[in-house]
Parts: sequence; structure tokens; C-alpha cells
Amino acid sequence: MDPTPAINTLSQKQVNMRHSRERFWQIVFPMAIVLLLAIALAVCLIAFAGAEGVRLGQFSAIAAIVIIIPALAGFLIFLALSVGMIYLLARLDGKVPELAGQLLTWLSIGKNKVDKISDNMAEPLLLFKQFGAQTIQIFNSFKKRFN
Repeated sequence: MDPTPAINTLSQKQVNMRHSRERFWQIVFPMAIVLLLAIALAVCLIAFAGAEGVRLGQFSAIAAIVIIIPALAGFLIFLALSVGMIYLLARLDGKVPELAGQLLTWLSIGKNKVDKISDNMAEPLLLFKQFGAQTIQIFNSFKKRFN
């Protein structure tokens, strides 16, 4: 018995059937409902138009309302977000110099600590190189004196 489950247990036919069902309920069905509502609205407008019939002005006014209201709602949301951002930026403007000064102080403290740590870590290596250079210098000076 294999402890790892199979990654894909659905066949291609099952995947296609599932996709068809999802496409119907997510795309075709909502579009059909909207189409039926639009047809019902047109039938109601024609039925209740009265003796003078349907005038083009009524349809244009309705179409303008249907187009303008969602656009205005979207603009209202955009306007609210813009006003909120302007307000927050205005409040932040007074605090930026103070916060920048604090940040610069903390960064300076951090830089000093990093410098001290790196100097302490490099010190043994520098001492080893210094000792090696002194040893070589001693041997070179002995060579010059005895040659």
C-alpha cells in the first residue's frame, strides 16, 4: 500500500464534465437571467406605454440612468479613497521629520554596532598576518646580515 496519495485521480472525461458544469453555472446561467430580465423590462415598458405608444425619449432616459448610476457609484468610491489618502498623507506630513530623525538615530546606532563587531571579528586575522609579516621580516634581516 502506497502511503502517498495519487496526485490526479480524475480522468480527462471527468475534468471536462466538471468544467462544463462550472461554465454553465458561472457564465451561461447568469447571462441568461440578465437577458430574461432585459426582455421582461422591454415587454413591461411596451405594455405600460399607453395609447401614445413607446417614445424614444423614455428609452434614452432609462439607458442614461442605467449607465450613469454605476459610473457615479464607482466615482464616489474612488473619491472616498482619494480623500482618505489625502487626509492620511496630511497627518503623516507633520510626523515625517520626527520619525525620520528617529530612524536615522537607530540606523546610526546599528552601523556603529556592526562596525565594532566586524572590527572584533577581523582583529585575530590581522594579528595573525602581522605576526607572519614580522616573522618574515626577521628571517629576511638575518639573511641580509649573514649573506
